[in-house]
Amino acid sequence: MSAAKPWDETRMGLALGTSLGEVLAARAHARPDSVALVHGEQVYTYVELDRLANRLAHRLRARGVVDEARVGICLERSSALVIALMAVVKAGGAYVPLDPSYPDDRLRYMCEDAGCALLLGRAQELARLGGERARGVDLDVELRELEGLGPSPDDQAPGGVEGGERLAYVMYTSGSTGRPKRVMITHRGVLRLVDHGLFEFGPEDVATQVINASFDGSTWEIWPTLLSGAALVIIDRPRVMSPTLPHTLFAHGVTSLTLPTALFNYFADELPNAFSSLRYVIFGGEAADPARLARVLASDPPERLVNVYGPTETTVICAMHEVGSLEPGATRVPIGHAVRGITLHVLDKDLARVGDGEPGELYVGGVGLARGYQGAPGLTAARFLPDPFSAEPGHRMYRSGDIVRQLPSGALEFLGRVDDQVKLRGVRIELGEIEAVLREHPAVVDAVVLVREEGMTKRLVAYVGAPGGAEERGLREHLKGRLPEAMHPSTITVLPRLPVSPNGKVDRAALRRGEAGGTSA
Repeated sequence: MSAAKPWDETRMGLALGTSLGEVLAARAHARPDSVALVHGEQVYTYVELDRLANRLAHRLRARGVVDEARVGICLERSSALVIALMAVVKAGGAYVPLDPSYPDDRLRYMCEDAGCALLLGRAQELARLGGERARGVDLDVELRELEGLGPSPDDQAPGGVEGGERLAYVMYTSGSTGRPKRVMITHRGVLRLVDHGLFEFGPEDVATQVINASFDGSTWEIWPTLLSGAALVIIDRPRVMSPTLPHTLFAHGVTSLTLPTALFNYFADELPNAFSSLRYVIFGGEAADPARLARVLASDPPERLVNVYGPTETTVICAMHEVGSLEPGATRVPIGHAVRGITLHVLDKDLARVGDGEPGELYVGGVGLARGYQGAPGLTAARFLPDPFSAEPGHRMYRSGDIVRQLPSGALEFLGRVDDQVKLRGVRIELGEIEAVLREHPAVVDAVVLVREEGMTKRLVAYVGAPGGAEERGLREHLKGRLPEAMHPSTITVLPRLPVSPNGKVDRAALRRGEAGGTSA
């Protein structure tokens, strides 16, 4: 499977050589009085949103945000968050989204590790992230001041921010070494999301933001919406999980909703007709459950139900599959076909194409690949390889680590991983990162983390080798200070030593079978 649909620059009026700021300015010029952003009682038209982002961009420039300078943004979903993202790229910087729910130590590490020259947030977030190198901007104060100003030259975007290859953002993902990886995404990668080729999304649409900015699904929610001239409605966390969500969607005239698969499953179980008023429901982040999809399809489904696939390194989405029906007894849902501008190769260990229906590793080429991993040239070289199937010099393909096979329809089906990476509740987790953090505890000699499946539920379980014993509270406090809650094992079993197989490696199979004994913490 390797055919790629060409990018049509005329179809959406976009060119991959332009910057996000240029396209946003064009949308504001074409649709100045159209609603661009809604959050609670706050409503911004395109011209108001663009003007405020331009003003903040000039302030950021004055503070040294130029030439891809990294800017940390630590905010919950809000209009301030969207304005901050826009302002950073308009100033020429690259934003680094930081989840306020993360432990303080992890947030401070990410700021230092990414080399953030500036931090944007509210007073409480800035207090948590204080450091000698970092300078903070309280957006509550800054935006109030900027909104109160009269017309000025700063209403226009700063100059000198052109080019699709410019860095747009740096996003962290879990890393097997015990430290998260920094994925560098360009303006070009984000722009190509607007014209993906499966369905049209335009000015008449209203989309939601329900995903935190630290997860790449938010990139799909925010940028294609604003770049298309549509309206973006931000829905706060309590409302997303509420039975009143359908009413909220209807009241705002929402036409498109994107959900992590885990959240889609929740509604499929509790309120399968929640999506009846929508044109599009897009879900992804982990393997879809046919039984949950069947419930939605059998109730009052949306006009189109779409399963999407894509690692962070391919700029969110590289394959899509519209679910109109399910085969009787289906156990998997395809991840689909390549979107426009993307090539998908199913290869063996020698980088040769496998036969139809045979399993192989998925390699992704074409438009939208990340520049690589910041500060990790060796890892970048190992994961981003020259594309031997492209006639274009310099083209690369990303080694996904996902095992797939091609179905008779041409769509791809996800089968598993070549490593210990997993997806739980939409979060990409390297089990090795959790293990590395557990090993840093002074009582722990070794650690193994596994995924246990109980029906349709997956959970993390940990086993630690602690010859002198270890207490539950200490182990959990240790994790709490280092890792997000989504990466905390549900159980921790303490053993004097981990079981070893005849070849001298930890016997993971024995742990899965529960043959190791030990005490749970």
